[in-house]
Amino acid sequence: MISEPAADLEAVLSEARDLGFLGPGSIPPQILHARGFASATTRTPESFLDLGSGGGLPGLVLAAMWPGATGVLLDTMRRRADFLERACATLGLAD
Repeated sequence: MISEPAADLEAVLSEARDLGFLGPGSIPPQILHARGFASATTRTPESFLDLGSGGGLPGLVLAAMWPGATGVLLDTMRRRADFLERACATLGLAD
């Protein structure tokens, strides 16, 4: 079910933390917490919205877990939106 290259995802989220887009703390537990959102459904959704995506949690994790879904990561701050666009490209999630 989980298809993201874990090291790439962790590196991208570490960058988000360093830029102040995520709270302090270890990234792996934050990824595990974000994966918990996927347990709310028994199937891959057709689409999802991460409103106020910030540094990409849970949106980047869900996008990696659900490659067949159309995901929208939305944030009102241009700097964060630019980061999310680069992060999606780095993780092969841009379309």
